[in-house]
Amino acid sequence: MTRIMYDSVNVNSIPANAQMVAGYVDGRYANLHLLRGRFPHAVIVGIAVRSHTDDGQVLDVEKGDATRIEALSWVQMRRRAGADPSVYVDASQWDAVRNVFQDAGIPEPHYWIAHWDGVVSIPKGAVAKQFESNSGYDTSVTSTYWPGVDPKPPVKKPVPKPPKPFPKPIRAHTHAVEGDTLSGIGARYGLSLPQIEKLNPQIANPNLIYPNETIYVSGHASSIATYVVKKGDTLSDIATAHGLTLSQIKRKNSQIVNSDEIFPGDKVFL
Repeated sequence: MTRIMYDSVNVNSIPANAQMVAGYVDGRYANLHLLRGRFPHAVIVGIAVRSHTDDGQVLDVEKGDATRIEALSWVQMRRRAGADPSVYVDASQWDAVRNVFQDAGIPEPHYWIAHWDGVVSIPKGAVAKQFESNSGYDTSVTSTYWPGVDPKPPVKKPVPKPPKPFPKPIRAHTHAVEGDTLSGIGARYGLSLPQIEKLNPQIANPNLIYPNETIYVSGHASSIATYVVKKGDTLSDIATAHGLTLSQIKRKNSQIVNSDEIFPGDKVFL
């Protein structure tokens, strides 16, 4: 997006509805105080025509005003004062001004280019272009944000991403063994042998499964409830405490060969 700006040596010649205006801070046409009085709510750009004037956002570099070499010293002076300066220059002299800064190794200022072609567009590398001269005032197009003229836009703080919701518990699905092999069951449910082994850590030997043994074919291994045997526990006591019959808990724990032989630290699947 762009804006339209007006400038004139005669404040009263500028359209009364102007929202952005430019005037002079020094020289015979100094009129910035008059601009502020007539356009109290407009964006106002101050132009200096003398290189020793430590004021304004723009230096006017053209015949009768500041020279290309003087632009170098003025820009450095304004930067020391905390400003972010610009230079006004005719399009035909723009490269010559740029070369002065580049040859000196000094960062270039922003540029307001004069090119009265009637085209409302800003050249690449500039922030404004004076495109038209009317009776009593000139008209420019400027970028929406002109560094050194407009207040710096607030830094947008990144919006924190909402925390990922805790995954819902996945209910494990099971398959009852009926003359199956573990790899065959896996293939039926689209699982590789390592995947189905991971879902069934209770199976000590994948080549040894029994009819009616419960095989988990979906969900996470962590979703399978377990109990760690304590001293004095029996398999029957563990089953009763968890609402299971001894037969049910035996089917879930084919790795236990002798239900009368469980030891502290053993893991029992519930």
